[in-house]
Amino acid sequence: MNAKVLWAMGAIGIMLPVSALLAQSLPAQRSEPPSINDNAVAEAIPAQIRTVLANLGRLAPWSNTGRGAAQLTIEAKLQQRLNILDYGAVSDPSCKVDSTLAVQNAVNAAAGAKLEIPRGSFCISTVTVTADGTDIEGAPGARLLLTSAAGNGLVIGDGARIATNVNLRNFTIWTKRG
Repeated sequence: MNAKVLWAMGAIGIMLPVSALLAQSLPAQRSEPPSINDNAVAEAIPAQIRTVLANLGRLAPWSNTGRGAAQLTIEAKLQQRLNILDYGAVSDPSCKVDSTLAVQNAVNAAAGAKLEIPRGSFCISTVTVTADGTDIEGAPGARLLLTSAAGNGLVIGDGARIATNVNLRNFTIWTKRG
């Protein structure tokens, strides 16, 4: 089977590759590989494995190894705010590290949702918010530093249209001198 191996909990608590379990339950011969919409494949997966796979995101723990970190399910973690640090932004008041791409990727991922800027100084040139309903909130002491005279800072809209219902709270935008 040329597919990624998924793992499921076996009846006695041993992790088993789903492909091995499928091999036991699928018909022995097929003239072509199954398609994504192949109901015969879906029906051939044992009910217990279908339940585990359907609930995997809700049940699997989110592993955050930071000191004092709370263990959350993946579902709970996804309901939290996104954070620019999750996308590689680095606080650097000297602006030796440019966080423009990381902040832009975080803004894009938070389209219509909440995005946090933690305490620190994050150097950017231009970041564009194009999705309606995006909510960007800074922690106390959060700031974006403009690193380029050619940069536009934080732009709401893409030139063709202005994004609406964009909320910006509790952070400052400064120009980095020299």
